[in-house]
Amino acid sequence: MKSTSWAIGSDQSLLEEIVYRVARANDCEVSDLPILYETIDVEALEAICNSGPVKVTFEYAENTIVIENGIVTIL
Repeated sequence: MKSTSWAIGSDQSLLEEIVYRVARANDCEVSDLPILYETIDVEALEAICNSGPVKVTFEYAENTIVIENGIVTIL
């Protein structure tokens, strides 16, 4: 899988965008992915990402998600 990145601030919520893009990167349906809420505390993630420049890394659906200074990267 090739990595993909985007800037936070699309029309979808950060969490919806992560799930959608992970599905697309893995050539599967969103419904095939585990529930993101079971992987990470999504309210805490949004609060941290909205608090200023940060770097957060977590694993989701066998992908590494990196959020750094408003840019999300799926590895």
